[in-house]
Amino acid sequence: MTHRLKLNAEINVDLSLVAHVSEGIFIANRNGVIVWANPSFERISGYALDEAVGKPVDFLRGTFTDKEEIERLRESVQQGSPISSEILNYRKDGKPFWSALTLTPVKNEQGEIAHFVGVMRDVTERKETERQIAKLQAKLAGIKILEGWIMQCAWDKTVKDKKGNYISLEEFVERYTDARFTHGMSPSARERARKKKSS
Repeated sequence: MTHRLKLNAEINVDLSLVAHVSEGIFIANRNGVIVWANPSFERISGYALDEAVGKPVDFLRGTFTDKEEIERLRESVQQGSPISSEILNYRKDGKPFWSALTLTPVKNEQGEIAHFVGVMRDVTERKETERQIAKLQAKLAGIKILEGWIMQCAWDKTVKDKKGNYISLEEFVERYTDARFTHGMSPSARERARKKKSS
C-alpha cells in the first residue's frame, strides 16, 4: 500500500499515521467522493478500499437511515462545512450498525476546500444500551403512580386514576403498569369456597 497520498499540489497525507488506528478513516474529494480509506473502515463497513473509492461519503445509507441526517451530510459537503452525526449505516453484508461520524474540510493554501477527512466509529453497542435504558425508564415511569398513597373508595374498593375517575384496582394496575392479572383462586380462597359449598 502506498504510504503517501498526494491529494493535490499543496497537500500530501502520510497514510501510515492513520492506517492502523481503530477508527475508520476516509478521505473524500471536494465533491464528497471517497478517494482513500484505512483498514479500519473496511473492518467496520465490510467494503474494501477499491470498493469504497469512487463512492459518495453517504453510500453506507440504507432503508432505515434517517433521511434528514443524510440531507444534512450532503449539505455540509456542498457548503464545505464540518459536521458531526450519529447515523444508522449498513455494512456490505446488509447488517445495520450505528456510526458516529465526523467530516472535516481540508483547505489548500488559497483557502479553498480541497478535501474532506472523515472519521467513523461503530457505536452500535452504546446505542443499544441507551435504547434499553430508555425502555426501562419508560416502564419505571409507568409504575411511578403506584408510589405512595392511592385514593380508594371504601364502599366499592375502586381507586382514582390520573384523571380523577374511579376505576377497578385491576384496571388501574393494567392501565398504568406492565403487570397483568391472571384469574385464579388462592389456596385460602379455595378452602373457603369448599367449606361454603359443603355447608
